[in-house]
Amino acid sequence: LVQSHSILRFLSRKHGGFDRITDEAKASIEILADATEDLRKRLMGIKYDSTKDAKQKADAFLQFCTSTAAEWLTKFEEYLQPSEAFSYADFLLFDLWDTHKELCPKEAFAELQKGFPKICALHDAIASDASVSTYLESRRAQ
Repeated sequence: LVQSHSILRFLSRKHGGFDRITDEAKASIEILADATEDLRKRLMGIKYDSTKDAKQKADAFLQFCTSTAAEWLTKFEEYLQPSEAFSYADFLLFDLWDTHKELCPKEAFAELQKGFPKICALHDAIASDASVSTYLESRRAQ
């Protein structure tokens, strides 16, 4: 298998992530997953833009995090629904939130955190999972 979304969908199906949910719920998961990729592409476009110097990138990240990201994250916040288990889209949103934390100016990210309590709660819940926290610690140690 190639392509991260295909791999995640495969693993989700293999491990029951699509069992006992409606077709509408499946569609919602896929919409959220694909939308995270759309926002990630915009963010990574700034990071890897070779035509901008460090100051221009810093300005672009600030603009992105206070405008574009806030608009998209508002939609994600509205889309999140309580669930018994994490979907693969939840893991993609977790990773996207981490990427924002890494690339957005600290003050801008702090403002995002205030505005998106469901995303923060989802992130904290996933990060506190034993397997995930072990992985995150190993990644930080590198």
